[in-house]
Amino acid sequence: MGTAGFGGRTITRFGNTAAILQKLSTYIPRQFIDLIIAIAKLRVGGWGKPAPADVVHKISPRPLLFIHSKEDDVIMWTQTEALYEKCGDPKHKLVTDVGKHAAVYNDNKELFTETVLQFIRKFVPALNKVN
Repeated sequence: MGTAGFGGRTITRFGNTAAILQKLSTYIPRQFIDLIIAIAKLRVGGWGKPAPADVVHKISPRPLLFIHSKEDDVIMWTQTEALYEKCGDPKHKLVTDVGKHAAVYNDNKELFTETVLQFIRKFVPALNKVN
């Protein structure tokens, strides 16, 4: 959804958490990992709701802008890549090398601002007439 445009939801819904827990699986028994994921899903109402990756194609033909950083240590930037590939046109993405989670703007102000302004100018032509 930092997150690939889905209001703070991860692309695969708990996919990032699962990936992190998978790395820990050499230290934590698998059944505990499954339990942690189940509790997280219950806590945020994860069951019965579609993951963004399953519905992103429905946004088209509305324009969609993805902004993410490869330094994000909360949500993997590859999730944005996966969403970008699944969504229809029109779409645009900015993936920066610098910027922790939710700090892409702070670490890339000029690039971030210009990317957003270009996107808005392209897809909201009425704003081009406003000074």
